[in-house]
Amino acid sequence: MYIDAALLRDRFRASFLAHAIGDAIGKRVETMAPDAIRAATGGRGVIGFGPVLHGSLPSVARLRPEQWTDDTQLALATARALVRGNGFDLRRIAAEHVVEYMRERRGWGRSTERGIAELAAQDRQPGQPVRDPAAHGMGNGVAMKVLPLALMTAMPPGKVSAQTFDAHLRHIVGHSEQLQQFAQLTHRDACARIGAHILLLCLHEVLRMSARRDALPQRGLGQASIMTGAVLPGSYTTCDAHGMLLSSVFRSIVSGGMVATQAALIRTSCDVRESVPFVIATAIQYMDRPPSEGILAAVNAGGDTDSNAAMVGSLLGARHGTHALPPEWVERIEARDEIIALADGLFDLMLRTGV
Repeated sequence: MYIDAALLRDRFRASFLAHAIGDAIGKRVETMAPDAIRAATGGRGVIGFGPVLHGSLPSVARLRPEQWTDDTQLALATARALVRGNGFDLRRIAAEHVVEYMRERRGWGRSTERGIAELAAQDRQPGQPVRDPAAHGMGNGVAMKVLPLALMTAMPPGKVSAQTFDAHLRHIVGHSEQLQQFAQLTHRDACARIGAHILLLCLHEVLRMSARRDALPQRGLGQASIMTGAVLPGSYTTCDAHGMLLSSVFRSIVSGGMVATQAALIRTSCDVRESVPFVIATAIQYMDRPPSEGILAAVNAGGDTDSNAAMVGSLLGARHGTHALPPEWVERIEARDEIIALADGLFDLMLRTGV
């Protein structure tokens, strides 16, 4: 097995672009139920960019159709910090979050907003847990922005053997503490980190299998399921029951033990115990179909539609590459050039620091 550098770079770009696209399209109906979405769209459902159809989030309702929300805003902030700092620097990541907090908050969740407010006011330092007890942080605010960390720590191009796979697994485990610190910038509950870690492993698996030069990409996420044993529940988990539940649900999905459909699986709220299993199941269901179909399925399922569609987009973009994304969506998405540049920056960083 051989991971091709050109293919992998393209998958980095596609994953980040599809993340932003899913976010921008999903924001149209965030918090709405599927029936309400169908009623608001004349029965068709959401089929692409358009005006926001709800009034529950004023900071989102005023955005243009091609603009994204906090999912991409904070993923980009994280990517800038990683690229400019030549790797993981918690203080730099926190500073980039504070910059965005001061500039514009596009639908920020409660835990994220309160956590970054403490950092902006210097009420605590990066590396210290969120103080506000109301910011319990069991949402998907970490999973929605973990993509840059996943790209930075992906398996580099070259021949893959048992030895290189094991070395990469040790490399990932070595980053567990960094992910914990990253999560604690905004979220108190360990579930937020666990959900993000599972998504990171899935992204690694899709990138590794889809950038192969020597064979057709495989469909499943079996290795990602195996690798959860190395990071769950782990020494940083204070929520063993929920952590094991997430891990168990994930393993059931990827092994076929659950029907991977929106209707039969898990609810779609911002609770990471719901959103991450839903995202993975949806990505598996649409793994061999155009990314646009999976993104729109996540949107029309209702709930936390911007985050869910962004995470599904990141997986399916990594699966298929830029050529599979609708050109009109890519051309229109906000900050397209910066997204591509940061994806390239993360690719180059992975080449310098990866194992």
